[in-house]
Amino acid sequence: MIDIELTVLGFTGLLIVGSLLSPLAERLNLPYTVLLAAMGCALGAISVLNPQIVPVGLLPDFMRAIGNFGFSAEVLLYVFLPTLLFEAAVTIDIRRLMDDVAPILLLAVVAVVVCTATVGFALAAVSGLGLVICLLIGAIISPTDAGSVVGVFRDIGAPRRLRILVEGESLFNDAAALVLVGLLLALLREGLRPDFATAISDFAAAFGGGATVGFALGRAACAVVPILRGSRVAEINLTVALAYLAFVLAERYLHVSGVVAVVSAALVVGSYGRTQISPDTWDSLVETWHQMGYWANSLIFLLAAMLIPRLVFDFGINAVDLYLLGVVIVAALAARAAVLYGLLPALSGLGLGQKVSGPYKAVSCGAACVGRFP
Repeated sequence: MIDIELTVLGFTGLLIVGSLLSPLAERLNLPYTVLLAAMGCALGAISVLNPQIVPVGLLPDFMRAIGNFGFSAEVLLYVFLPTLLFEAAVTIDIRRLMDDVAPILLLAVVAVVVCTATVGFALAAVSGLGLVICLLIGAIISPTDAGSVVGVFRDIGAPRRLRILVEGESLFNDAAALVLVGLLLALLREGLRPDFATAISDFAAAFGGGATVGFALGRAACAVVPILRGSRVAEINLTVALAYLAFVLAERYLHVSGVVAVVSAALVVGSYGRTQISPDTWDSLVETWHQMGYWANSLIFLLAAMLIPRLVFDFGINAVDLYLLGVVIVAALAARAAVLYGLLPALSGLGLGQKVSGPYKAVSCGAACVGRFP
C-alpha cells in the first residue's frame, strides 16, 4: 500500500528541488532539463546505494519516499503527458506552422519511421536480438526532445522560421513515435511477425484518428466558451479538462493516438479558440499552462532520471553494450542526415514545401542530436 504522507513528502521535495535548480540553470547557462536529469540520477544513486548516508530528519523520509514511489509507467503517462503536450501546442503560431507543415510533418513523422527502421535493422544485424525488439528500441529513441533547444533559440533571438521548424517537429514526433511503440508492443505481445503493410495502415489510422478526435473535441470546447460568459476560471478549467478528455477518449475508447488527439485539440484552441476568449483571459490561460508544464516537466525528468542508477546497477554495462549503443547512435544520426539532406530537398523540389536552407538543416541536425542524446 502506498504511504500517502511519504508520497506527498516525496513530490513536495521534488518540486522544491526543481525550483532550486531553475535559477541555478540560468546562472550556469545550462538547459534546465540537463540539471534535472543530473539531479535525478544523483537522487536515484543515493536511494539505491545507501539511503542512510543523509542526516536524521526529513531527508531520510524523503529519500525513502522517492525510492518507493509505487507508480507504473502508465500512471505517469496519463498524469503528465497530456499537460506537456497541451502546453507545448496551445501557444504555437498555427499560421506559421501551416506555412511549413510539409517539412514539419516530414521531419516529425517520416523521419521517425526512417530512424526506427534504420536503428532497428542495424541493431538486429549486429546484436542477434529479434527484429521487433530492435525496431522497438529504434522507435523509443527516434523522437527528439527539443524543448531546451527552443529555449536557447528564444534567448538568442534565432529566426522565427527555424524555431517553428524545430518546435513543430518536436510537437508531432512524440506522437508518431508513441504510435509506433504501441504497434510494436502489440506485435511482441501477440508474437506475430512484422507485417509492414499492416503496420503502415495501423499507423495512419491511429495518427489520423487521433487528429480527428482532437479536432472535434477542440471545436466542441470552443463552442462551449461563449456559454461560460467570460468566466476566466471556468474557461481555463475547460482547457485542462479538454487535454485529459482528449487523451483518455482517444486511447481507451476509440483506440487511436491520444497524443495526436491532445496536440490537435490544443492547436484548435490556440488558433480558433483564442478568438473566442478575451485577451486578458488568454494571457492567464497561457500562464496557467506554462506553470502546469513547468511542474510536469520538472517531475517527469526527475522521476525518469531517478530510475537510471537502479537500471545500471541491476543490469550493468559491459563493452558489448557500449558497442551496441554506438551502433544505435550512429544509425540514428545517419537516418537524420538522410532525411535532412535527401528527402527534404526532394520535398521542396516537388513543390510540396518551402526550401529549407543549408544552415537551417545543420542547426536542425544539431538540435536533434542535443534533444535525442543529451
